[in-house]
Amino acid sequence: MDSFFTPLKPLTSEAKKKQDELLLKLICQESLPFSITESEAFKKYSYGLNPNYELPSRKTVSEAILNREYNKSLQKVKTALENTTKIALTSDGWSNINNTSFYALTAHYIDNDNKLCSNLLECSEFPYQHTGHNIAEWVNEVTEKFDITEKVVALVTDNASNMSSAAKELKQVNHFPCFAHSLSLVVKKSIEKAIETTVDEVKRIVTFFKKSSTATKKLSEVQTQLNYPVLKLKQDIVTRWNSTYDMLERFYKNKIPLLSCLDTIKMKTSLQNKDWIVIEQAIKILQNFDYATKIASSEKTVTLSHMGLLIKILITKTTDLLNEELESSVRKLGNYLIHGLEERFDPMFRNTIVNQAMLLDPRMKRQSFENEENRYEKTYQSIIDIIETIYPNQNIVNTATSNSQTQDNQEKDQYRQHLFGDFVSRISIRQVASDPKTKAKQELDGYIASEYAELESDPLAWWKQNQSRFPNLYKLVQGIFCIPATSVPCERVFSKAGQIYTEKRSRLDPKKLTELLFLQHNGF
Repeated sequence: MDSFFTPLKPLTSEAKKKQDELLLKLICQESLPFSITESEAFKKYSYGLNPNYELPSRKTVSEAILNREYNKSLQKVKTALENTTKIALTSDGWSNINNTSFYALTAHYIDNDNKLCSNLLECSEFPYQHTGHNIAEWVNEVTEKFDITEKVVALVTDNASNMSSAAKELKQVNHFPCFAHSLSLVVKKSIEKAIETTVDEVKRIVTFFKKSSTATKKLSEVQTQLNYPVLKLKQDIVTRWNSTYDMLERFYKNKIPLLSCLDTIKMKTSLQNKDWIVIEQAIKILQNFDYATKIASSEKTVTLSHMGLLIKILITKTTDLLNEELESSVRKLGNYLIHGLEERFDPMFRNTIVNQAMLLDPRMKRQSFENEENRYEKTYQSIIDIIETIYPNQNIVNTATSNSQTQDNQEKDQYRQHLFGDFVSRISIRQVASDPKTKAKQELDGYIASEYAELESDPLAWWKQNQSRFPNLYKLVQGIFCIPATSVPCERVFSKAGQIYTEKRSRLDPKKLTELLFLQHNGF
Protein backbone atom coordinates (compact mmCIF):
# COMPACT_ATOMS: atom_id res chain seq x y z
CA MET A 1 0.00 0.00 0.00
CA ASP A 2 1.17 3.50 -0.76
CA SER A 3 1.56 6.04 2.01
CA PHE A 4 0.07 9.50 1.49
CA PHE A 5 2.88 11.13 3.45
CA THR A 6 6.64 11.34 3.36
CA PRO A 7 8.38 8.47 5.15
CA LEU A 8 8.09 8.61 8.94
CA LYS A 9 10.55 7.45 11.54
CA PRO A 10 10.04 3.92 12.88
CA LEU A 11 7.91 3.82 16.03
CA THR A 12 9.59 3.29 19.36
CA SER A 13 8.09 0.61 21.62
CA GLU A 14 6.60 3.36 23.78
CA ALA A 15 5.04 5.10 20.76
CA LYS A 16 3.65 1.75 19.54
CA LYS A 17 2.13 1.18 22.97
CA LYS A 18 0.52 4.64 22.88
CA GLN A 19 -0.96 3.95 19.43
CA ASP A 20 -2.38 0.65 20.68
CA GLU A 21 -3.98 2.48 23.60
CA LEU A 22 -5.55 5.03 21.25
CA LEU A 23 -6.90 2.21 19.08
CA LEU A 24 -8.52 0.56 22.10
CA LYS A 25 -9.90 3.92 23.22
CA LEU A 26 -11.54 4.34 19.81
CA ILE A 27 -13.06 0.86 20.03
CA CYS A 28 -14.34 1.52 23.58
CA GLN A 29 -15.76 4.98 23.11
CA GLU A 30 -17.39 4.30 19.74
CA SER A 31 -18.59 0.78 20.72
CA LEU A 32 -16.80 -0.76 17.73
CA PRO A 33 -16.18 -4.52 17.30
CA PHE A 34 -12.65 -5.82 17.83
CA SER A 35 -12.82 -7.20 14.28
CA ILE A 36 -12.34 -3.67 12.94
CA THR A 37 -8.59 -4.35 13.12
CA GLU A 38 -9.12 -7.04 10.43
CA SER A 39 -11.10 -4.73 8.13
CA GLU A 40 -9.21 -4.04 4.89
CA ALA A 41 -10.65 -0.51 4.74
CA PHE A 42 -9.48 0.24 8.28
CA LYS A 43 -6.04 -1.25 7.58
CA LYS A 44 -5.67 1.07 4.58
CA TYR A 45 -6.81 4.03 6.68
CA SER A 46 -4.32 3.22 9.44
CA TYR A 47 -1.49 2.66 6.95
CA GLY A 48 -2.26 5.97 5.28
CA LEU A 49 -1.88 7.75 8.63
CA ASN A 50 1.34 6.00 9.57
CA PRO A 51 2.81 3.13 7.53
CA ASN A 52 5.19 2.30 10.38
CA TYR A 53 2.33 1.41 12.73
CA GLU A 54 1.36 -2.22 12.44
CA LEU A 55 -2.19 -2.85 13.53
CA PRO A 56 -2.39 -5.45 16.31
CA SER A 57 -4.50 -8.52 15.65
CA ARG A 58 -8.06 -8.83 16.90
CA LYS A 59 -6.92 -11.31 19.55
CA THR A 60 -4.10 -9.04 20.75
CA VAL A 61 -6.50 -6.10 21.15
CA SER A 62 -9.26 -8.09 22.85
CA GLU A 63 -6.94 -9.90 25.23
CA ALA A 64 -3.49 -8.44 25.87
CA ILE A 65 -4.14 -4.73 25.24
CA LEU A 66 -7.63 -4.69 26.79
CA ASN A 67 -6.40 -6.54 29.88
CA ARG A 68 -3.39 -4.24 30.27
CA GLU A 69 -5.44 -1.03 30.03
CA TYR A 70 -8.20 -2.43 32.25
CA ASN A 71 -5.71 -3.22 35.02
CA LYS A 72 -4.17 0.25 34.76
CA SER A 73 -7.59 1.89 35.04
CA LEU A 74 -8.57 -0.46 37.86
CA GLN A 75 -5.55 0.63 39.88
CA LYS A 76 -6.36 4.30 39.30
CA VAL A 77 -9.89 3.80 40.62
CA LYS A 78 -8.62 1.87 43.65
CA THR A 79 -6.17 4.67 44.45
CA ALA A 80 -8.93 7.29 44.19
CA LEU A 81 -11.16 5.27 46.53
CA GLU A 82 -8.33 4.82 49.04
CA ASN A 83 -8.25 8.58 49.55
CA THR A 84 -11.90 8.98 50.48
CA THR A 85 -13.72 8.12 53.70
CA LYS A 86 -17.41 7.90 52.70
CA ILE A 87 -18.86 6.22 49.61
CA ALA A 88 -22.41 5.78 48.31
CA LEU A 89 -23.36 3.06 45.83
CA THR A 90 -26.01 2.71 43.14
CA SER A 91 -27.00 -0.64 41.65
CA ASP A 92 -29.32 -2.00 38.98
CA GLY A 93 -29.84 -5.05 36.74
CA TRP A 94 -30.05 -5.53 32.98
CA SER A 95 -30.34 -8.32 30.37
CA ASN A 96 -28.65 -8.27 26.96
CA ILE A 97 -30.12 -9.45 23.64
CA ASN A 98 -29.03 -13.01 24.50
CA ASN A 99 -31.00 -12.76 27.77
CA THR A 100 -27.80 -12.86 29.83
CA SER A 101 -28.27 -11.04 33.14
CA PHE A 102 -25.87 -8.36 34.35
CA TYR A 103 -25.68 -6.24 37.47
CA ALA A 104 -23.87 -2.92 37.78
CA LEU A 105 -22.47 -1.12 40.81
CA THR A 106 -21.28 2.50 40.79
CA ALA A 107 -19.45 4.39 43.55
CA HIS A 108 -20.01 8.07 44.43
CA TYR A 109 -17.77 10.10 46.72
CA ILE A 110 -16.29 13.54 47.38
CA ASP A 111 -12.60 13.85 46.54
CA ASN A 112 -9.86 15.92 48.19
CA ASP A 113 -10.76 18.91 46.02
CA ASN A 114 -14.33 18.69 47.30
CA LYS A 115 -15.65 17.57 43.90
CA LEU A 116 -18.39 15.01 43.47
CA CYS A 117 -16.89 11.97 41.72
CA SER A 118 -18.27 8.69 40.45
CA ASN A 119 -16.78 5.45 39.17
CA LEU A 120 -18.14 2.27 37.72
CA LEU A 121 -16.96 -0.51 40.01
CA GLU A 122 -18.45 -3.47 38.20
CA CYS A 123 -20.85 -4.46 35.46
CA SER A 124 -20.65 -8.21 35.24
CA GLU A 125 -22.67 -11.27 34.38
CA PHE A 126 -25.03 -12.39 37.15
CA PRO A 127 -25.73 -16.12 36.65
CA TYR A 128 -27.54 -16.58 39.98
CA GLN A 129 -31.16 -16.23 41.05
CA HIS A 130 -32.02 -12.58 41.56
CA THR A 131 -32.69 -12.90 45.28
CA GLY A 132 -31.86 -10.19 47.80
CA HIS A 133 -29.33 -12.50 49.45
CA ASN A 134 -27.46 -13.21 46.20
CA ILE A 135 -27.40 -9.54 45.24
CA ALA A 136 -26.09 -8.58 48.69
CA GLU A 137 -23.35 -11.23 48.39
CA TRP A 138 -22.34 -9.87 44.99
CA VAL A 139 -22.24 -6.27 46.32
CA ASN A 140 -20.02 -7.41 49.20
CA GLU A 141 -17.66 -9.21 46.79
CA VAL A 142 -17.26 -6.06 44.69
CA THR A 143 -16.74 -3.72 47.66
CA GLU A 144 -14.17 -6.12 49.14
CA LYS A 145 -12.36 -6.19 45.79
CA PHE A 146 -11.95 -2.41 46.07
CA ASP A 147 -11.41 -2.53 49.86
CA ILE A 148 -14.27 -0.07 50.53
CA THR A 149 -16.77 -2.22 52.48
CA GLU A 150 -16.31 -0.20 55.68
CA LYS A 151 -16.62 3.10 53.81
CA VAL A 152 -20.02 2.44 52.23
CA VAL A 153 -22.77 4.59 53.79
CA ALA A 154 -25.67 4.16 51.36
CA LEU A 155 -27.11 2.12 48.51
CA VAL A 156 -29.49 3.66 45.96
CA THR A 157 -31.62 1.27 43.87
CA ASP A 158 -35.00 1.05 42.20
CA ASN A 159 -38.06 0.00 44.20
CA ALA A 160 -37.81 -3.74 43.44
CA SER A 161 -38.34 -5.95 46.52
CA ASN A 162 -35.13 -7.94 45.93
CA MET A 163 -33.09 -4.72 45.98
CA SER A 164 -34.70 -3.62 49.24
CA SER A 165 -33.99 -7.06 50.67
CA ALA A 166 -30.34 -6.88 49.53
CA ALA A 167 -29.91 -3.48 51.21
CA LYS A 168 -31.18 -4.88 54.51
CA GLU A 169 -28.52 -7.60 54.41
CA LEU A 170 -25.71 -5.08 53.94
CA LYS A 171 -24.55 -4.02 57.40
CA GLN A 172 -24.77 -0.34 58.37
CA VAL A 173 -25.79 0.68 54.85
CA ASN A 174 -28.75 3.03 54.42
CA HIS A 175 -31.08 2.16 51.55
CA PHE A 176 -32.57 4.91 49.38
CA PRO A 177 -35.19 4.10 46.73
CA CYS A 178 -34.39 5.85 43.44
CA PHE A 179 -36.19 9.20 43.41
CA ALA A 180 -36.66 9.18 39.62
CA HIS A 181 -38.08 5.64 39.67
CA SER A 182 -40.43 6.48 42.56
CA LEU A 183 -41.60 9.62 40.79
CA SER A 184 -42.09 7.64 37.59
CA LEU A 185 -44.33 5.13 39.38
CA VAL A 186 -46.50 7.95 40.73
CA VAL A 187 -46.86 9.67 37.35
CA LYS A 188 -47.46 6.50 35.30
CA LYS A 189 -50.14 5.29 37.70
CA SER A 190 -51.84 8.72 37.70
CA ILE A 191 -51.85 8.90 33.88
CA GLU A 192 -53.31 5.40 33.65
CA LYS A 193 -56.11 6.26 36.07
CA ALA A 194 -57.00 9.68 34.66
CA ILE A 195 -56.19 10.22 30.97
CA GLU A 196 -55.29 6.77 29.61
CA THR A 197 -57.93 6.84 26.83
CA THR A 198 -56.57 10.06 25.35
CA VAL A 199 -52.93 8.95 25.75
CA ASP A 200 -53.63 5.59 24.08
CA GLU A 201 -55.12 7.30 21.03
CA VAL A 202 -52.10 9.59 20.77
CA LYS A 203 -49.84 6.51 20.98
CA ARG A 204 -51.81 4.83 18.19
CA ILE A 205 -51.42 7.82 15.87
CA VAL A 206 -47.71 8.26 16.66
CA THR A 207 -47.07 4.54 16.07
CA PHE A 208 -48.82 4.77 12.70
CA PHE A 209 -46.58 7.65 11.61
CA LYS A 210 -43.46 5.85 12.87
CA LYS A 211 -44.33 2.78 10.79
CA SER A 212 -45.45 4.62 7.69
CA SER A 213 -42.73 6.45 5.75
CA THR A 214 -45.43 7.87 3.45
CA ALA A 215 -47.34 9.42 6.35
CA THR A 216 -44.13 10.77 7.89
CA LYS A 217 -43.11 12.37 4.60
CA LYS A 218 -46.57 13.88 4.20
CA LEU A 219 -46.44 15.38 7.71
CA SER A 220 -43.06 16.93 6.91
CA GLU A 221 -44.48 18.46 3.71
CA VAL A 222 -47.49 19.90 5.56
CA GLN A 223 -45.25 21.36 8.28
CA THR A 224 -43.17 23.11 5.61
CA GLN A 225 -46.26 24.39 3.74
CA LEU A 226 -47.72 25.85 6.95
CA ASN A 227 -44.36 27.37 8.01
CA TYR A 228 -44.12 25.10 11.04
CA PRO A 229 -40.78 23.69 12.17
CA VAL A 230 -40.23 20.16 10.82
CA LEU A 231 -40.50 18.18 14.05
CA LYS A 232 -40.77 14.40 14.10
CA LEU A 233 -43.29 12.82 16.44
CA LYS A 234 -41.85 11.18 19.57
CA GLN A 235 -42.82 7.70 20.66
CA ASP A 236 -43.67 6.62 24.18
CA ILE A 237 -41.18 4.25 25.88
CA VAL A 238 -42.61 1.96 28.54
CA THR A 239 -39.68 2.27 30.96
CA ARG A 240 -39.60 6.09 30.92
CA TRP A 241 -42.65 8.01 32.14
CA ASN A 242 -41.31 11.31 30.83
CA SER A 243 -41.26 9.86 27.34
CA THR A 244 -45.06 10.01 27.63
CA TYR A 245 -44.75 13.69 28.48
CA ASP A 246 -42.35 14.20 25.55
CA MET A 247 -44.76 12.39 23.24
CA LEU A 248 -47.74 14.53 24.30
CA GLU A 249 -45.74 17.76 24.18
CA ARG A 250 -44.41 17.10 20.65
CA PHE A 251 -47.83 15.86 19.51
CA TYR A 252 -49.51 19.06 20.69
CA LYS A 253 -46.85 21.25 19.04
CA ASN A 254 -47.79 19.55 15.77
CA LYS A 255 -51.54 19.96 16.28
CA ILE A 256 -52.33 22.04 13.16
CA PRO A 257 -50.02 20.12 10.76
CA LEU A 258 -51.25 16.81 12.21
CA LEU A 259 -54.94 17.62 11.78
CA SER A 260 -54.30 18.70 8.20
CA CYS A 261 -52.18 15.62 7.47
CA LEU A 262 -54.68 13.19 9.04
CA ASP A 263 -57.41 14.69 6.91
CA THR A 264 -55.29 14.43 3.74
CA ILE A 265 -54.33 10.77 4.25
CA LYS A 266 -57.90 9.94 5.36
CA MET A 267 -56.81 8.43 8.67
CA LYS A 268 -59.62 8.10 11.18
CA THR A 269 -59.04 9.15 14.77
CA SER A 270 -61.21 9.26 17.87
CA LEU A 271 -59.51 12.45 19.09
CA GLN A 272 -62.06 15.18 19.71
CA ASN A 273 -61.57 18.86 20.56
CA LYS A 274 -61.97 17.92 24.23
CA ASP A 275 -59.00 15.53 23.93
CA TRP A 276 -56.78 18.31 22.57
CA ILE A 277 -57.72 20.41 25.61
CA VAL A 278 -56.89 17.45 27.86
CA ILE A 279 -53.48 17.10 26.17
CA GLU A 280 -52.76 20.82 26.54
CA GLN A 281 -53.72 20.92 30.23
CA ALA A 282 -51.97 17.63 31.06
CA ILE A 283 -48.74 18.94 29.54
CA LYS A 284 -48.93 21.98 31.82
CA ILE A 285 -49.28 19.77 34.92
CA LEU A 286 -46.72 17.14 33.87
CA GLN A 287 -44.07 19.69 32.86
CA ASN A 288 -43.11 20.29 36.51
CA PHE A 289 -42.62 16.55 37.01
CA ASP A 290 -40.43 16.36 33.91
CA TYR A 291 -38.23 19.17 35.26
CA ALA A 292 -38.01 17.44 38.65
CA THR A 293 -36.87 14.19 37.01
CA LYS A 294 -34.13 16.02 35.08
CA ILE A 295 -32.88 17.78 38.24
CA ALA A 296 -32.82 14.54 40.23
CA SER A 297 -30.99 12.68 37.46
CA SER A 298 -28.06 15.09 37.33
CA GLU A 299 -24.77 13.32 38.11
CA LYS A 300 -22.44 16.23 38.72
CA THR A 301 -24.39 18.10 41.39
CA VAL A 302 -25.59 17.37 44.91
CA THR A 303 -29.14 16.02 44.49
CA LEU A 304 -30.19 14.34 47.75
CA SER A 305 -30.92 17.65 49.49
CA HIS A 306 -33.29 18.65 46.68
CA MET A 307 -35.61 15.70 47.10
CA GLY A 308 -37.79 16.81 49.99
CA LEU A 309 -38.03 20.33 48.62
CA LEU A 310 -38.88 19.08 45.13
CA ILE A 311 -41.82 17.03 46.41
CA LYS A 312 -43.16 20.00 48.38
CA ILE A 313 -42.84 22.22 45.31
CA LEU A 314 -44.55 19.65 43.06
CA ILE A 315 -47.46 19.35 45.49
CA THR A 316 -47.78 23.15 45.79
CA LYS A 317 -47.59 23.81 42.05
CA THR A 318 -50.03 21.01 41.21
CA THR A 319 -52.45 22.28 43.87
CA ASP A 320 -52.23 25.79 42.37
CA LEU A 321 -53.01 24.42 38.89
CA LEU A 322 -56.08 22.65 40.27
CA ASN A 323 -57.51 26.07 41.09
CA GLU A 324 -57.74 26.76 37.36
CA GLU A 325 -60.58 25.67 35.08
CA LEU A 326 -59.70 22.13 33.99
CA GLU A 327 -61.27 19.18 32.21
CA SER A 328 -62.54 16.62 34.72
CA SER A 329 -59.99 13.97 33.63
CA VAL A 330 -57.11 16.46 34.05
CA ARG A 331 -58.41 17.43 37.48
CA LYS A 332 -58.35 13.74 38.36
CA LEU A 333 -54.79 13.56 37.07
CA GLY A 334 -53.75 16.40 39.40
CA ASN A 335 -55.47 14.86 42.41
CA TYR A 336 -53.96 11.42 41.74
CA LEU A 337 -50.51 12.99 41.43
CA ILE A 338 -50.81 14.84 44.75
CA HIS A 339 -52.11 11.75 46.56
CA GLY A 340 -49.39 9.58 44.99
CA LEU A 341 -46.63 11.99 46.02
CA GLU A 342 -47.87 12.19 49.61
CA GLU A 343 -48.23 8.42 49.89
CA ARG A 344 -45.02 7.25 48.20
CA PHE A 345 -42.69 9.94 49.50
CA ASP A 346 -43.91 10.06 53.10
CA PRO A 347 -41.05 7.72 54.21
CA MET A 348 -38.58 10.12 52.58
CA PHE A 349 -39.86 13.03 54.68
CA ARG A 350 -39.23 10.88 57.75
CA ASN A 351 -35.73 9.88 56.62
CA THR A 352 -33.18 11.48 58.95
CA ILE A 353 -30.38 11.62 56.38
CA VAL A 354 -32.56 13.30 53.73
CA ASN A 355 -33.63 15.91 56.29
CA GLN A 356 -30.02 16.44 57.37
CA ALA A 357 -29.03 16.93 53.72
CA MET A 358 -31.73 19.59 53.35
CA LEU A 359 -30.61 21.49 56.48
CA LEU A 360 -26.91 21.23 55.58
CA ASP A 361 -27.42 22.52 52.05
CA PRO A 362 -26.37 26.20 52.33
CA ARG A 363 -28.77 27.09 49.52
CA MET A 364 -31.76 25.89 51.56
CA LYS A 365 -31.02 25.43 55.27
CA ARG A 366 -33.98 26.22 57.54
CA GLN A 367 -36.08 27.43 54.61
CA SER A 368 -36.52 23.76 53.65
CA PHE A 369 -38.60 23.26 56.80
CA GLU A 370 -41.03 26.14 56.35
CA ASN A 371 -44.13 25.54 58.54
CA GLU A 372 -42.62 22.24 59.76
CA GLU A 373 -41.08 23.19 63.10
CA ASN A 374 -41.28 19.69 64.55
CA ARG A 375 -39.37 18.13 61.63
CA TYR A 376 -36.82 20.93 61.81
CA GLU A 377 -36.25 20.42 65.56
CA LYS A 378 -35.78 16.67 65.11
CA THR A 379 -33.31 17.24 62.27
CA TYR A 380 -31.44 19.91 64.26
CA GLN A 381 -31.10 17.57 67.25
CA SER A 382 -30.00 14.62 65.09
CA ILE A 383 -27.11 16.72 63.75
CA ILE A 384 -26.13 17.85 67.26
CA ASP A 385 -26.12 14.21 68.41
CA ILE A 386 -23.66 13.31 65.66
CA ILE A 387 -21.21 16.20 65.73
CA GLU A 388 -20.93 16.36 69.52
CA THR A 389 -19.33 12.90 69.31
CA ILE A 390 -16.75 14.31 66.88
CA TYR A 391 -15.57 16.95 69.36
CA PRO A 392 -12.76 15.66 71.60
CA ASN A 393 -13.78 15.21 75.23
CA GLN A 394 -12.12 17.95 77.16
CA ASN A 395 -11.10 17.63 80.78
CA ILE A 396 -13.16 20.23 82.55
CA VAL A 397 -11.34 21.81 85.48
CA ASN A 398 -12.81 20.66 88.77
CA THR A 399 -14.50 23.64 90.41
CA ALA A 400 -13.51 22.74 93.97
CA THR A 401 -9.86 22.27 93.01
CA SER A 402 -9.96 25.47 91.02
CA ASN A 403 -11.33 27.41 94.01
CA SER A 404 -8.67 25.97 96.32
CA GLN A 405 -5.89 26.87 93.92
CA THR A 406 -7.35 30.35 93.51
CA GLN A 407 -7.32 30.88 97.29
CA ASP A 408 -3.65 29.86 97.47
CA ASN A 409 -2.84 32.24 94.66
CA GLN A 410 -4.76 35.02 96.40
CA GLU A 411 -2.65 34.61 99.50
CA LYS A 412 0.56 34.48 97.45
CA ASP A 413 -0.16 37.47 95.24
CA GLN A 414 -3.14 39.59 96.29
CA TYR A 415 -2.11 42.36 93.90
CA ARG A 416 -2.16 40.06 90.85
CA GLN A 417 -5.50 38.60 91.93
CA HIS A 418 -6.92 42.08 92.45
CA LEU A 419 -6.08 43.08 88.90
CA PHE A 420 -6.63 39.79 87.01
CA GLY A 421 -9.34 38.09 89.08
CA ASP A 422 -12.28 39.00 86.85
CA PHE A 423 -10.40 37.97 83.73
CA VAL A 424 -9.50 34.55 85.22
CA SER A 425 -13.15 34.01 86.25
CA ARG A 426 -14.38 34.66 82.71
CA ILE A 427 -11.88 32.13 81.32
CA SER A 428 -13.09 29.64 83.95
CA ILE A 429 -16.71 30.11 82.90
CA ARG A 430 -15.83 29.58 79.24
CA GLN A 431 -13.95 26.39 80.05
CA VAL A 432 -16.92 24.97 81.94
CA ALA A 433 -19.28 25.95 79.10
CA SER A 434 -17.11 24.45 76.38
CA ASP A 435 -18.48 20.89 76.60
CA PRO A 436 -18.96 18.98 73.30
CA LYS A 437 -22.74 19.50 73.17
CA THR A 438 -22.48 23.26 73.63
CA LYS A 439 -19.74 23.45 71.02
CA ALA A 440 -21.87 21.41 68.63
CA LYS A 441 -24.79 23.80 69.08
CA GLN A 442 -22.57 26.83 68.62
CA GLU A 443 -21.22 25.42 65.35
CA LEU A 444 -24.64 24.45 63.97
CA ASP A 445 -26.25 27.75 65.06
CA GLY A 446 -23.38 29.65 63.45
CA TYR A 447 -23.91 27.78 60.19
CA ILE A 448 -27.69 28.36 60.22
CA ALA A 449 -27.16 32.08 60.90
CA SER A 450 -24.68 32.43 58.02
CA GLU A 451 -25.77 33.82 54.66
CA TYR A 452 -27.58 31.55 52.21
CA ALA A 453 -25.68 30.44 49.12
CA GLU A 454 -27.06 31.24 45.67
CA LEU A 455 -29.57 28.66 44.42
CA GLU A 456 -27.49 27.94 41.31
CA SER A 457 -24.20 27.66 43.23
CA ASP A 458 -22.37 24.45 44.12
CA PRO A 459 -22.95 23.59 47.82
CA LEU A 460 -19.69 21.61 47.89
CA ALA A 461 -17.76 24.72 46.81
CA TRP A 462 -19.46 26.63 49.64
CA TRP A 463 -18.46 23.99 52.18
CA LYS A 464 -14.88 23.96 50.91
CA GLN A 465 -14.67 27.71 51.51
CA ASN A 466 -16.25 27.43 54.96
CA GLN A 467 -14.81 24.17 56.30
CA SER A 468 -12.54 26.01 58.75
CA ARG A 469 -15.58 27.84 60.21
CA PHE A 470 -17.69 24.67 60.56
CA PRO A 471 -15.14 21.80 60.61
CA ASN A 472 -17.31 19.11 62.17
CA LEU A 473 -20.36 19.87 60.07
CA TYR A 474 -18.04 19.66 57.07
CA LYS A 475 -17.08 16.11 58.09
CA LEU A 476 -20.76 15.18 58.31
CA VAL A 477 -21.46 16.69 54.89
CA GLN A 478 -18.82 14.43 53.30
CA GLY A 479 -20.89 11.35 54.15
CA ILE A 480 -24.25 12.82 53.10
CA PHE A 481 -23.70 14.86 49.95
CA CYS A 482 -22.02 11.92 48.19
CA ILE A 483 -25.38 10.08 48.12
CA PRO A 484 -27.10 10.44 44.72
CA ALA A 485 -30.88 10.74 44.64
CA THR A 486 -31.29 8.22 41.82
CA SER A 487 -29.85 5.02 40.38
CA VAL A 488 -29.62 6.71 36.97
CA PRO A 489 -25.79 6.25 36.87
CA CYS A 490 -26.35 2.49 36.55
CA GLU A 491 -29.00 2.98 33.89
CA ARG A 492 -26.47 4.95 31.87
CA VAL A 493 -24.03 2.05 32.16
CA PHE A 494 -26.64 -0.26 30.64
CA SER A 495 -27.34 2.23 27.89
CA LYS A 496 -23.67 1.94 26.91
CA ALA A 497 -23.82 -1.84 27.31
CA GLY A 498 -26.74 -1.94 24.90
CA GLN A 499 -24.71 -0.02 22.31
CA ILE A 500 -21.86 -2.51 22.65
CA TYR A 501 -24.13 -5.55 22.46
CA THR A 502 -25.34 -4.96 18.91
CA GLU A 503 -26.19 -7.87 16.64
CA LYS A 504 -22.65 -7.78 15.24
CA ARG A 505 -21.24 -8.28 18.74
CA SER A 506 -23.87 -10.56 20.26
CA ARG A 507 -21.24 -13.23 20.99
CA LEU A 508 -18.99 -10.86 22.94
CA ASP A 509 -17.57 -12.54 26.06
CA PRO A 510 -19.29 -11.05 29.18
CA LYS A 511 -15.85 -10.64 30.82
CA LYS A 512 -14.71 -8.46 27.91
CA LEU A 513 -17.93 -6.43 28.17
CA THR A 514 -17.13 -5.84 31.86
CA GLU A 515 -13.66 -4.52 30.98
CA LEU A 516 -14.87 -2.39 28.05
CA LEU A 517 -17.55 -0.72 30.18
CA PHE A 518 -15.08 -0.14 33.01
CA LEU A 519 -12.75 1.69 30.61
CA GLN A 520 -15.63 3.61 29.01
CA HIS A 521 -16.79 5.00 32.32
CA ASN A 522 -13.53 5.36 34.24
CA GLY A 523 -11.12 6.31 31.47
CA PHE A 524 -7.67 5.04 30.55
